[in-house]
Amino acid sequence: MADKPITKQELINASIDAETLGEAANEDKIVQSRYGGPYKSVPMVSREGTEAVEAIKRAGLKVQMTASTSFAEPEIIFGVYVIPRNFSISKNDGHIASSDAAAAVSVGIFKNGVIFGEIIFSNGGYQLDFGADLIEFQRGDVLSLKITEFHFSVKEIAVSLVGRFQIYDLE
Repeated sequence: MADKPITKQELINASIDAETLGEAANEDKIVQSRYGGPYKSVPMVSREGTEAVEAIKRAGLKVQMTASTSFAEPEIIFGVYVIPRNFSISKNDGHIASSDAAAAVSVGIFKNGVIFGEIIFSNGGYQLDFGADLIEFQRGDVLSLKITEFHFSVKEIAVSLVGRFQIYDLE
């Protein structure tokens, strides 16, 4: 091949390939190659990867903490969690609670012994009340559930809190 002269068509093809290579390396777009179908450029793949990592970081990973008791007593603590890594609980994360109490019963939600939320059971339903929209937990913090308002008619209480672990190690 080195012995043959370069044809006009080979120069045209080389020019097209150089232009395509420049687009693939420098422009955020779908590149159309001379021989094959379309493909994403390096800047496009990089941008999409960065956007995906950022979306995962924002969303975090859900964790569900469930506790229940069928031996309800005044002031009983029926759920204790030592936090293994940083996470947060939002009042809008889809928590679930149930109780068979015939009268009003309350469960306090505590962080390191300080109440930050309450679940109030009455008339077969419940109301979740957080003191803030988002509660942040650090590794080693303690989350606990405790009956704060008791009625003798309660036998069973179940609570499922949903939190989100933040992802910090994807880079």
